[in-house]
Amino acid sequence: MYDTPVRLNYCFAAVNFAGGDTTRLIKNPRKGAKGKVRSILIMPTTTFAGATTKPKVQIGDGVTVTKYANVDGGVTAAGSALMARDLAGGITAMSVPAVLTDTDGDLTVTFKAPTGAGLAGVGDVHIEVEWL
Repeated sequence: MYDTPVRLNYCFAAVNFAGGDTTRLIKNPRKGAKGKVRSILIMPTTTFAGATTKPKVQIGDGVTVTKYANVDGGVTAAGSALMARDLAGGITAMSVPAVLTDTDGDLTVTFKAPTGAGLAGVGDVHIEVEWL
């Protein structure tokens, strides 16, 4: 099973981070498989901002919100992109050893709202998961 992983890309269009926290579930598609978050691409259509905290994409197991990823969108301009694959500490699967879901485990994606004055942020989010 580990030598033939299946990579799937999950797309979330027009996520309104400034509208409050929202959560989505990514179901494990393969019986007996474990998942590994490989990359998170954030493409703002409205500039990300917040005086206290910036918008974030967090991926957990339903118990620990940031178990697999905690990506800070920072102040990212509309029309640009942020690829979390290369951010230190953004995706725990990039650490050694890689952090995998439990067998048959699902992923809980939280689109964390910014806080403070001037909060803003709408964007498309693509999450690549490798199921092994």
